[in-house]
Amino acid sequence: MRLFAMYRLLFLATLLVLCSLATQGGESALAATGDDQEVAQRLCDALFERFSPEEVQVTVRGDQAFVQARGILLDGVRVELIRLDARIDRSSRDLESMVRSSMGELTLLERDVNDFFARNERSGFSNLSFRLLEDRFEAQGIYNAKFIFSIRIRLRAEGILALRDHGIVLDRVGFYIEGRRQPEAFTEQILKSLNPLLSTSDLPFPVRFREVRMSRGSVSLLSGLKPFEGATVRRSR
Repeated sequence: MRLFAMYRLLFLATLLVLCSLATQGGESALAATGDDQEVAQRLCDALFERFSPEEVQVTVRGDQAFVQARGILLDGVRVELIRLDARIDRSSRDLESMVRSSMGELTLLERDVNDFFARNERSGFSNLSFRLLEDRFEAQGIYNAKFIFSIRIRLRAEGILALRDHGIVLDRVGFYIEGRRQPEAFTEQILKSLNPLLSTSDLPFPVRFREVRMSRGSVSLLSGLKPFEGATVRRSR
């Protein structure tokens, strides 16, 4: 009787060990690089088809993805670099529902802003150009004002770039005509048609940025993101 009980205990112990090994093997299969690689490829292709960036790289580890894309267009303006640390739905097939939430970083170059305005007369301005500096921006251009009749006014402006929920905006702006600062009502009217300088509403998924930082020749939205290792896919044009 004791021998039978001993064999039964050995059988149960062996069964528990086998179950444990099977479970561990199943978890390893679910987290395999091949699965992450396929998700990374799917997300990379979806981003490429939606934004046609110059270059995109996607790293996936579990339900987390790190995206780096260069040369995408947002609101018609070329963005030098955008980075996302995103939580993803691995089972989704479309970009809108695949990225559930993300923290973002973005770099916009002075030359790309000026290239946009050179190609697009916006808000009554022509020959509008910007200089991005460490603590402010400077801009100048011709403003086509309409009162009783149309007149062309050479304007100079200075202010800062600020972060809002919908993108980068011109803030604390002063407009000058022949060296004289113009009234607030005039300034507000022009800003309504110029802001946002860069809209992030073209992004089809939620992105949060933490701070804006200006430097000579560029402006960046930052969040302190750190890349991580995982299955990585790259694509370029």
